[in-house]
Amino acid sequence: MRIAERPTLSSDVRLARATIGDVGVDDLPPAERAIAATLAPERQLEFAAGRAAARAALAALCGAGDYVIGRDADGAPTIGIAGVRVSITHTRAAVAAVAGRAAALGVDLCAVADAARVRRVAPRFIVAEERAMPGDDVEWATLWALKEASAKAVGVGLLEGGLKATRLAALAPPRFARPELHAETAVEDGMVLAVVWR
Repeated sequence: MRIAERPTLSSDVRLARATIGDVGVDDLPPAERAIAATLAPERQLEFAAGRAAARAALAALCGAGDYVIGRDADGAPTIGIAGVRVSITHTRAAVAAVAGRAAALGVDLCAVADAARVRRVAPRFIVAEERAMPGDDVEWATLWALKEASAKAVGVGLLEGGLKATRLAALAPPRFARPELHAETAVEDGMVLAVVWR
């Protein structure tokens, strides 16, 4: 488990990353094991790694504790601490989670190798002004990661128009035109990580 406290992230936001397979379902608290049992077997290790990363981010933010991350009706992670939000994302191999004292919070990972797919589907989900911003594969992956993280932050599902719920003004450095959100991105190991908060 890696804890990252990047100097440009808000002092009220913490990030943790994990590798899928490092944590098993049996390592989860009982309430989280019960949620995992409702998932398809191939999703259970992703779930376990995501919850472990979220607990690590919470510990970095709030101190050590027996944190249990629940799930709301839409499947988003919840934590019973007033004013604290949690967001989790995963790829086939890795997860990232953020915990923060924020009104809104979202995280996403997008593989640079997925840039061609992003270009192909972007006209259906992302407005023309935003599609005009990226030039290379890293920027296309950055655009997608920022849009997914912001959809999580504002609480609008992707199928309900979440990628159109926010508007980017710039990719580098990331800046939102509306609503007012803060964002940071990083590229590491062929992945773009985006964290969005308000």
